Amino acid sequence: ITSWYSQASCVHFGFTTNDEMQLFYYMYTKRLPASTATNDVAASGFDFSVVPNPMSGNGKLVYTLSQNVKVSASIIDVTGKVVAELGQEDQVMGAHTIQISDQYNLPAGIYIARLIVDGTPYTRKFIVTN
Repeated sequence: ITSWYSQASCVHFGFTTNDEMQLFYYMYTKRLPASTATNDVAASGFDFSVVPNPMSGNGKLVYTLSQNVKVSASIIDVTGKVVAELGQEDQVMGAHTIQISDQYNLPAGIYIARLIVDGTPYTRKFIVTN
């Protein structure tokens, strides 16, 4: 998307070439609610990240809990198959890190890191390079 703008009643966006010729134009007129996803940081107050992204071999999930809760972590490939279970345990509030090591033998590709925190799933996309 190389150009877009928003007004109170609609959103406009379009694709252009390098020479700025308009290839596609779309106008969306339905208002969206303030929060549309279960893992929206603004709505939930919870965030986590996968670092580094992209990664080669080793990486980690980094997150902070605001209370003591049960946390389950896993890695899912693009087909929806769980390729690694990273653990499930009760954790205390504060900062946490879960290692993604090369022991999982993740081939190059796109993956989803999934944390289930107190029954609520949160996801982040990450890339593995070799």
